[in-house]
Amino acid sequence: MVTLTRNADYRTENALWEATARHSPGKTRVLNNLGAAYLQAGRWADAEVVLQEAVEPDPGHARAVENLRQARERQSPR
Repeated sequence: MVTLTRNADYRTENALWEATARHSPGKTRVLNNLGAAYLQAGRWADAEVVLQEAVEPDPGHARAVENLRQARERQSPR
């Protein structure tokens, strides 16, 4: 049963990072990776929410800050 659950966690990159975020709440690196996966999937609003959560406790995390900038840029009307 545990193996089946774990396999479901690994079916997509989003699912992997969502499961990891559930097991490690508030971890900047995990939230950044989840946000990056959302960016790759075109889920801009979801990426922004998660990346904002990653940046708040660690505004010096350059990758998270850059990913947040990209999420916001992709949502803005041109």
